[in-house]
Amino acid sequence: FYPSFAPIINSISVNSSISGVYTVVTIQGSNFMPPCNSETYVNFGQFTHLPITFYSTSTISFVIPLNAIAGTYNVKVVNIYNDNFSLPVSQSCAGIPNYSHAVIYTIL
Repeated sequence: FYPSFAPIINSISVNSSISGVYTVVTIQGSNFMPPCNSETYVNFGQFTHLPITFYSTSTISFVIPLNAIAGTYNVKVVNIYNDNFSLPVSQSCAGIPNYSHAVIYTIL
């Protein structure tokens, strides 16, 4: 029996903001992996691999890109792990991405 590596989003702290305004979003959920070597990151629409600014196994935070224009975006958490379950993910074994379901975020 292998543990689940798929991240789960239960909620986000805010689901909208104004374009060009510095906004930190906190995601509550589970199965978040340690942020060393980019094992967990956030995809925000076409903005991918956004770094995590705060990490715990059930809470992560990220910053909305300042250059994101008004519109609707899908927020997804991505975990990367390699086949032998050892950290860090190396270039010899790039790892397998596991995606959360999408949560809608709106920029006004």
